[in-house]
Amino acid sequence: LGRQGGVAGFDGVLDNNDFVVFIDHFFSSDPRADFGQQGGVPGGDGAFDNNDFVVFIDLFFAGC
Repeated sequence: LGRQGGVAGFDGVLDNNDFVVFIDHFFSSDPRADFGQQGGVPGGDGAFDNNDFVVFIDLFFAGC
C-alpha cells in the first residue's frame, strides 16, 4: 500500500509506510481502505469501521 514517507503506491515492502497510507485512505473514506465486513471478514462492505482495521492488520501480518 505504501512507499517511503507514507506515499501511496506498492513498493513490495511491508512496513510502517503501509500503515500510514491505510490510515490516510481510511480517514478520507477512500475505497482502497474498505477491507472488512462485519466481524472482520475480508471484503469491502462500503463502511469505514473497525472491521477494516481488523482485516488490514490480519493481512499485514500474514505478509500480504
